[in-house]
Amino acid sequence: MKSPLLGKPFLTVVMRTQGNRIATMREALLCLSTQTSQDFEVCIVGHDLDADRQRAVERVIADFHVELRDRVRLVRATGGTRATPLNVGFADARGHYIAAFDDDDLLLEHWVETFEHLARRAPGQVLRQVAVGQDWELTPSATGGTASHAVGGMKPLYATHFDLFDHFIENRTPLHCVAFPRTLFHERGERFDETLTTFEDWDYLLRVALLVGVTASPSVGCIYRHWRNLETSVVVHDDAEWHANCGHVVRKLDQVPVLFPAGSVQRLRDMASELERLRLAEKAKADQIAKMERSRTWRVATFLRRLSGRSARRPA
Repeated sequence: MKSPLLGKPFLTVVMRTQGNRIATMREALLCLSTQTSQDFEVCIVGHDLDADRQRAVERVIADFHVELRDRVRLVRATGGTRATPLNVGFADARGHYIAAFDDDDLLLEHWVETFEHLARRAPGQVLRQVAVGQDWELTPSATGGTASHAVGGMKPLYATHFDLFDHFIENRTPLHCVAFPRTLFHERGERFDETLTTFEDWDYLLRVALLVGVTASPSVGCIYRHWRNLETSVVVHDDAEWHANCGHVVRKLDQVPVLFPAGSVQRLRDMASELERLRLAEKAKADQIAKMERSRTWRVATFLRRLSGRSARRPA
C-alpha cells in the first residue's frame, strides 16, 4: 500500500450525502479505507443536514481508523440543487485531481491507483475508468438498522472506452468513473451548473472533456448501484424534468464552438454517408409502393376487395 505524498494529495474524493443513508455511507467509506493507494483525502459534503443527521454522519466518520479519519472532513451545503454540494466540495478540494463519489455507490480496491496510472499517462486530462451496474435493495437488519444486499449480478451497462459522439446522445459515464484535474475548477472556473436539477454530471463532463480531453482505462473500478427500493433521482424527478434538463445541456453546447478529437472528420463523413444510404433506401421503398399502387393490377385488386366487402355485408 502506498503512503500519501507530502503536500497536496493526488486525489480529493467529494462525497455528497443528505445523511439519510448511513448504512450505505459506511460501506462507501469502507471502500476507500481498503484502496491500494491511500494518496487521497475525503471531503464529505452534507447537503441540507439537520442536527440529527449531521451527528449521524459524524459518528460514521469517527468509527473509522485514524489513518482514514484524519483525511476525512465534513463541510456543509445548503439549498440549491444536486449540483450545489458538488461545487462546495470541489471548491474545498486540495488534491491535484477531484473525483465525486455518492454515499450509496461502491468502489473496487484499485480505483485510486487506476486514476494514478492514467494521470501519469496523460497529465491534465480527465481520467476515466469503467463502472458496472448492479441491482440492490436495502432491508431491515437483525440489529435494528438496515443492510444492503445485491439482488442480481454485475451488468456491463457502460462503455469500456470514452466516445465523445456517443456522449452527445446520452451520458454513458457514471460520475464516480471519472477524476477531473483540479485546475479546471480552481483556475478555469468550470463549475457545475446549479440551474440543472438532473444531468449536472453529464453537462460538466461534456464541457470539460471538450477543453482538455479524456484518457480512459478499460479496467472496471466501481459499481453503480441501481436501488430497487430507495428514492433516487430517477424517481424524484419526472420524465418531463429530465427531458427539459437534457435540452438545456444540448442548447448550451450549441452556443459554443466544439473542437472534435482526432479522427472525427472521417467519422462524420461515415455518419453522413450512412444517413444518405438510409434516406435513399427509404425513398426507394416509398417509390416502389407508389408505383405498385398506381399499377392496373393493384387497382383491380383493390376494386375486388371492396366488392367482396360489400357482398359480405349484405343480409342473407
